[in-house]
Amino acid sequence: MRKIAFRSFISTALVVLTFSSSAVDQKLKIDAGSVTKVFDLYESGELEVVRENTSFIFYLNATVIQDNEVHVFYHCQFNGNLGFSMNELAVISFPVNAGQGYSCGSKYSNMFFLSIINE
Repeated sequence: MRKIAFRSFISTALVVLTFSSSAVDQKLKIDAGSVTKVFDLYESGELEVVRENTSFIFYLNATVIQDNEVHVFYHCQFNGNLGFSMNELAVISFPVNAGQGYSCGSKYSNMFFLSIINE
């Protein structure tokens, strides 16, 4: 049984996850076209992409696999030239053997593509 505690960058709420997983050799791959990053499960990090002078940042809080379902806890932020920004805190869930696209509130469908890989 593992426990993870993480604090969101934009929230003061503390979330504690309790789970067990045998997916030790699996990793989360985030592909953003020209930029790709691979993260260990339970690892946090970020991936930034710039499109049309707008910066889109995917902040990864944790990835949990439970019952062949992937749950990615994240928040996304974009900052544009128009003087505004957007933050979104959420969870993306998808089957282990599939992937999931995410656009971070932009017109670009599947700007970030999340999948599980075995290493």
